[in-house]
Amino acid sequence: MTSQKFAAALLALPLITSAQNGLIISQVQISTVRNLRAVAAQKGDGSIPCSTPDLDQHPSAQDYCIQISNILNPLSVPTSFATYRLRQSWFSSVLATVAESRLDENNSPAPSSSGSTSAVVRAGISDVLGIALEAGAITQTQNGSTLTLQGNALSLHRFLKDQDVFQYCPDGGVKCFGPFDAFLSGLSGSAALTLSNTSIQSVTGTVAGSMSTTPASATASIQNSTSHLTGFTVRYQIFNDLDLRSKMYVTAWKKAMQDKTVLDKAAAADKNAGPAFKWLDANSDEFRKWIIDAIAQVRTVLEDSSKTDADVANTVGQQWDLLVENPKFKPDMNALKTFLQAVNLYMVSRDAALAAARQQTASGVTIEYTYSRPANQPTLSNARLAYTLRPGTNASTGATGGDSALTFNLAADFYNTAPAGTGAFRDFQAGLQLDHHFGTNIGTLAGYYQYQNQPAAIKIGMGNLAPNTNIVLPGPAATLLAPKGNLAVAQAKITFTLKSGSQLPVGVTWSNRTELIKANEVRGHVGFDFDWSSLLLGKKAGQ
Repeated sequence: MTSQKFAAALLALPLITSAQNGLIISQVQISTVRNLRAVAAQKGDGSIPCSTPDLDQHPSAQDYCIQISNILNPLSVPTSFATYRLRQSWFSSVLATVAESRLDENNSPAPSSSGSTSAVVRAGISDVLGIALEAGAITQTQNGSTLTLQGNALSLHRFLKDQDVFQYCPDGGVKCFGPFDAFLSGLSGSAALTLSNTSIQSVTGTVAGSMSTTPASATASIQNSTSHLTGFTVRYQIFNDLDLRSKMYVTAWKKAMQDKTVLDKAAAADKNAGPAFKWLDANSDEFRKWIIDAIAQVRTVLEDSSKTDADVANTVGQQWDLLVENPKFKPDMNALKTFLQAVNLYMVSRDAALAAARQQTASGVTIEYTYSRPANQPTLSNARLAYTLRPGTNASTGATGGDSALTFNLAADFYNTAPAGTGAFRDFQAGLQLDHHFGTNIGTLAGYYQYQNQPAAIKIGMGNLAPNTNIVLPGPAATLLAPKGNLAVAQAKITFTLKSGSQLPVGVTWSNRTELIKANEVRGHVGFDFDWSSLLLGKKAGQ
């Protein structure tokens, strides 16, 4: 096969993929074989089997059968076969790198949590599962530690159906899998568990071992569990170009595949194809038998009007599975990988796609609802709008350096049951945050503003004293503490990027007051965040 033919077969776009096996087949080739079938049918040769001994006497049928053979023969489509055997590692490696460098993702609890490292909520959500363990309150009077678990609805749905969480969509974006998957992709939920808040509860009983006919009664104070669910959040991304499943990354990938550098590298691949396919004897009886059977199977799909190009690609993959199951044909996976590296398709295309994606302007908008139970306070509902803009960047800065993201928040808190003397609308919030990559680490500057429309209330249990009095409360009561006013927070933070999707955020905040106390506060914050996306993609890339 000549370099020109190899390059054409390698880079013809668009591509068709089977979600089941990650196979890449040129759509141009599939369109060609369909056209040849139509020609054969017009000339009355449409029903002639490819195994007919006198096939050469029917030129239109012969062309049709040869083209099917070209799609199936690994020697005719070496890169497609090599990529198939390595599964989706070529595309997953792109997403794994992107996942580790995202600036829009948010696994932290809201700033109103008793343990948070974020003054502003980013618009992005985890593509799979995110875990955050963070300490240091932003707006709350009580510092604490909060464990937050966030999950993506589409990933959970696919996991329960035993499907790949990340499925390459050739048309770009999760919408090509249908409106249901598209909806689930933008839906996520999280739960916050406070680990350090404690409370004391009084219990009464009789004294054990008392000799009196009337046992003496006593009251004891016990400490409640140090961990409890403090809230849950439901988020929906109206749109997010920064999502790993978005059309932007697939479009950038396809664009990179047409780059002249990639074409030049593909033209040189013939020199390295031999060692990678040394295991395949195309003249053997076993191969001839396989190719005849495989052509018949693919032809059946091609001639079924209800079957799509993706069905054709999937059938080719199934036939390749049968080929390598034969003990006589055992592909050398290392040689195939060396072949891909030798033509520089794998690495060059990955880097080009990543650079192209990072140079584009991208944004995301998320709406969320949070139900929270602050310690010793009435329950609250929070509605938030988060917008993240990631301006274009310079690809020369490297895979994870030099890019920025700007995030804006609007939110409001409402009492679920307004305490006496207050109204339902508790406060209004706004925030602005700038994130910037310094190498693999992320520097953050943020400002947060909250207008306290109603006094904050604290619940005091039965039998306790009202603040600053000797009055014993006969039953649970809500006591108004902090008056109306403005709360402002300034934050500086650096997030250290560790391995396999883990991060270590360390920050400091200054605030003019908290939600309960009108006094300046300077606080430190530290956490540990982990996102499952890059771990899953990294495993897939290493297959």
